[in-house]
Amino acid sequence: MNELFDLKLSKEEIEHFGKSLGADVVPCLYHGAMLAQGIGDEIVPIYANLKYYLLIIKPQISCDTKKMYEILDRENGIDQKDTSCTIIKALENQKIDLLANQLYNVFEETFPNKDWLQKMKEELFENGAVGSLLTGSGSCIYGIFKTKEAVKQAYENLKNKHEIYIAISDISKKEDLF
Repeated sequence: MNELFDLKLSKEEIEHFGKSLGADVVPCLYHGAMLAQGIGDEIVPIYANLKYYLLIIKPQISCDTKKMYEILDRENGIDQKDTSCTIIKALENQKIDLLANQLYNVFEETFPNKDWLQKMKEELFENGAVGSLLTGSGSCIYGIFKTKEAVKQAYENLKNKHEIYIAISDISKKEDLF
């Protein structure tokens, strides 16, 4: 939008506006893999060149982010795992299986329809995903695929059952959008 409307906003101004919109906005302004710390405003680049493919299932159900955080806050005894160091190593060393095995989202532990979530994840694994996870506070689920052929086949198998999208990591470029 900065370019489209010739706003001439600086990187700092764009980040300031992004922070006010949500913790996940600022990291999306960068190209490539980033570790977002703080409230998503402290960005640390991850130097990786791992190519993989994602198949994203967008279900008809939705999750209210505020309610999901309220549920999480009410739950006692949930051990929130931090797998970020291992994931960073997997990205930097091009180890897709290690990446897939370290996926973790605490919201899966409080997701209201765990049977449905498990069914979607199993469907992705049955169609070739090496890892699968709930996105953010929900409700999309994604699967990680090693090859373009594998994700295309999964897409063909699932396109008539779900609203789905394919994405590709392109983290070989080290520049951001600014």
